[in-house]
Amino acid sequence: MEQTLEEKTKLFWVNEKPKLDLTPLEKIAVEISTQKDYDELMQVYETGGWRWGSRDLPIFYNYLAENKEKVFVDAGISFSGNLKGFFEYGYEEPNNYSVVSTKKFYEIQGITKEELAELNEYFEKNFPNRASKGRNRALVN
Repeated sequence: MEQTLEEKTKLFWVNEKPKLDLTPLEKIAVEISTQKDYDELMQVYETGGWRWGSRDLPIFYNYLAENKEKVFVDAGISFSGNLKGFFEYGYEEPNNYSVVSTKKFYEIQGITKEELAELNEYFEKNFPNRASKGRNRALVN
């Protein structure tokens, strides 16, 4: 399962918006059990240009709001559609997938704690009421 990237991903900015060049990881699911970890991962996915299988933005939904102890989110290749750059979730550990923590996912992608802090600062300033933060199940306009 030891997937690593030759070049480490770095946070960069385009038109004052953060961007990450994420690599979709085949047969990998990220296990999330806290709201902080969920929100942080959704910030990373959104910055990487990834979308829910429904094509919605990552920060627009909060699947931990379903009163579940944990959620599994694929690492950039959707469980059912096998689409790169799209992801889905489940409440059961997916069969035939390696499960990693958010920390391990960030290590594989080469994302530092400092970059995560920069992302959180950006999202707090620009999207303080995002659903992924835990306020609602979905962002309501």
